[in-house]
Amino acid sequence: MYIDPAEGMVFRPPSEARSLILRVTIGCSHNRCTFCSMYRDVQFRIRPLDEIKALIAQAAENYPDLRRVFLADGNALVLPTERLLTIMGLLHDSFPHLPVLPAMAVQEIFCTKRLPN
Repeated sequence: MYIDPAEGMVFRPPSEARSLILRVTIGCSHNRCTFCSMYRDVQFRIRPLDEIKALIAQAAENYPDLRRVFLADGNALVLPTERLLTIMGLLHDSFPHLPVLPAMAVQEIFCTKRLPN
């Protein structure tokens, strides 16, 4: 499912074909992988929280029983931890039966994530 007017192509793993694709970033913050050209034509940016809230609200209205959400674009986990936790809270409130929350990320980002105090 895709309900997003933002610029650029949308990419997702085949396993996420039935997921709501929630683009919390546009493009890829890394965008230097020699094997990947998916986001070359899009300037990376972090989406404003208001845009993300509106997309979640629209999805909740149209798909109240949603069971899968995929955080995209190319490196969604580059968001500050507090912002990710806020988005996760919004998703939990809107879709309390989400069993997992997969995301696209550059592997090195996991070493930089910390829980806020």
